[in-house]
Amino acid sequence: MERRCGQRYGMLHPVDVLFDRTRLLGVVLNLSTTGARIVLPSSPDVPETVTLLLPDSVTRIARRCWQLDDEAGFEFLPSAVASAINRTTRAAPTHP
Repeated sequence: MERRCGQRYGMLHPVDVLFDRTRLLGVVLNLSTTGARIVLPSSPDVPETVTLLLPDSVTRIARRCWQLDDEAGFEFLPSAVASAINRTTRAAPTHP
């Protein structure tokens, strides 16, 4: 069953996937107003919430919806949810 509500556009553009002081260089395979399908190096363990640095310097907080080997699908979070996650992440203690 198709659950996407936005038109997807195929592309091959670099993307940075940021989480836990980690930066992975991936490739956007398709992009919509609501999310992206990204191929990642090897098959890394990607947390549920990441920051995506997309083409044209667009930054989005996103939730990983699925991951199969080196591909993952991300849903862009609404601004209010992304702001709350950012505040929580910044307030969390860091461990050496």
